[in-house]
Amino acid sequence: MCVKLFFVYLQIKTKVDLPVGKNLKDHLMFFQIFIVDKPISLIPERDLGIDTLVDYFFKKTGTLKPEPLYIGLYLHMQIILQLIVFWEGPFTIPTAAYAQLFTCSSISNCSKTVDWPDIQVFYVPLGLHQQIHNDFPRIFKFDKETFTKLVSPHMGKDAIFNPTAIVRPRSTGQITLKDSNPFSPPVIEPNYLDHPDDIKMAIEGRNV
Repeated sequence: MCVKLFFVYLQIKTKVDLPVGKNLKDHLMFFQIFIVDKPISLIPERDLGIDTLVDYFFKKTGTLKPEPLYIGLYLHMQIILQLIVFWEGPFTIPTAAYAQLFTCSSISNCSKTVDWPDIQVFYVPLGLHQQIHNDFPRIFKFDKETFTKLVSPHMGKDAIFNPTAIVRPRSTGQITLKDSNPFSPPVIEPNYLDHPDDIKMAIEGRNV
């Protein structure tokens, strides 16, 4: 059904028949969590307490001291200080990621033609802290019950989050109106993974 006929069906008058809402391209993201057995990620209740500062300033020990075992966490703490004192550094970006990689899948021909990468990979050293079962479902719209069930056995452990995003999806969705009431929420049909190329990009992104 064309947009104009759809609005006629909803009894909404239109001036121009344009394909509004027919080209929804949403970036689908896949999450992996790696549990690690060394203190190389940030766990706020462990790493941001008064004990950490006392150990560093008075004993010259602890996770703020740049020793090989703690170098990842040491850098993380320095980044936090950058944010607090100067409002600069990696934590000023929305993801608070240590690193991000943009790369090309085998179907993008980036190396042969002028093109944009279609895969984005994140590296986020964040431990499974006390509020993660509340924070992540709220931020990323995860199902809270499912996420909590997955992380509960590992609460308090260090971890690396390794999300992968399809930044140039081939699948096309649409946004339409539910009815003529301007206060009604829209109907969103993302059609994730509808195009087979998106499945291939997701697999290749996980194997980076």
